[in-house]
Amino acid sequence: MKKVLSVFVVVLVLASSVTCFAQVVNDKDLGVSFALSDNWVQQNSGARYVFINPNNKDENEGIILSYAEAPLFVSIDQIPEEDIKSICESGSSDSELADSFTEYYGAKRTVKADYINTSYETYNGVKYYKYEKVYTVSGGGIPDLQGHYVLMVTAKNGKVYLISHARDNQTNSYSDFIDMLNSISYEPGEIKININGERIYPDNSPVIIEGRTLVPIRAVAEKMGYNVSWDGNTQIVSMTNPYNGTNILVQIGLGYALKDYSQEITLDVPALILADRTYLPLRAVAEAMDATVNWDGSTRTVIISK
Repeated sequence: MKKVLSVFVVVLVLASSVTCFAQVVNDKDLGVSFALSDNWVQQNSGARYVFINPNNKDENEGIILSYAEAPLFVSIDQIPEEDIKSICESGSSDSELADSFTEYYGAKRTVKADYINTSYETYNGVKYYKYEKVYTVSGGGIPDLQGHYVLMVTAKNGKVYLISHARDNQTNSYSDFIDMLNSISYEPGEIKININGERIYPDNSPVIIEGRTLVPIRAVAEKMGYNVSWDGNTQIVSMTNPYNGTNILVQIGLGYALKDYSQEITLDVPALILADRTYLPLRAVAEAMDATVNWDGSTRTVIISK
């Protein structure tokens, strides 16, 4: 992650370019779709998406979108603010920036932060942590320049996304970056749940852990006709079918569920709590409810029928 967060002076200049006329991306592997002004040019780079602005010839101006796998994260609110800030600073410290500029110019350069600000902002319904830094680059017998760096961080669908904009000076094209944020959708990365032909929308998204799909169980169980209760003292979820009396008990951290108080159902992944919601492995629980579970990889959809 640290490598991804570095300011990309050298990468933006040296990467070979591919002109993009239709700046619309729908990447199921990355789990996002977005649009970007066709004034920008995509670069061949190790990062997933790198763009520069060729119209801004006086600056090294770029946008980078990448991610880190984080199966337990479904919301930026799960990550302590001090941890996010530490991640942001680990790749954009004065010394690391100075090393990048020194390597690029072939002369010893120093960097001094002029302004650092952090905040939370929302774009297209998604909450981001914003890290913003303005700095001055000096030395090496080269005129000083001022840099501006913004990193947006969010967590969705088991990934932490890093979206940055870097430039040498103030420019109007920063608005393109904001427009991109307003266009980003994380729907391509969502795991969808279809029960008896109808899609349901849990308040938190499903995740994949150790190859198993875990879901916030209340939404699924209630759609299957079960009443759900939670005992915070014992950390036990109880699901009861009021029509046939079937009961399923699951305790957080245990590797099995108990059906009708006697039959043990093995859970490949123990129940856990994410973002204040109880997550259970979907297939094991649905089959304990005598339902059939299938997976459509092309649409990332779990299909449950009973």
